[in-house]
Amino acid sequence: MRLLFLIMLLCCNAVLAQSQARVAPDTNATALKPLAQDTWIGKDKADHLLASAFLAGAQYYALRREFDWSHERSVNIAVSSTLVIGLGKEIYDHVSRKGTPSVKDLAADVLGIAVAATLLSR
Repeated sequence: MRLLFLIMLLCCNAVLAQSQARVAPDTNATALKPLAQDTWIGKDKADHLLASAFLAGAQYYALRREFDWSHERSVNIAVSSTLVIGLGKEIYDHVSRKGTPSVKDLAADVLGIAVAATLLSR
């Protein structure tokens, strides 16, 4: 049961990361479209914040309840692995050119992780 839950959690991580990826502009187009402004406040940043908070919380639950790890260890692993997922997504955007890497997206990820960590510390 625990292994099934862990596999399901990893699949959800992949689906969320893929759903956040932006579509690359068509390079065959005759005129290049300008990239949208990367604002600090917007749907994309809210998506990053909520996805990161959800992933950190879900991982904490899996580690604490399903694997019976300590509270401190569960929080540390959930926070660090969610940060790695967010950083990996931005690196993927840069390397694959299928999205636009953004420090602001990473900041929204960190804020979502901080929200989850704060809620989990209560």
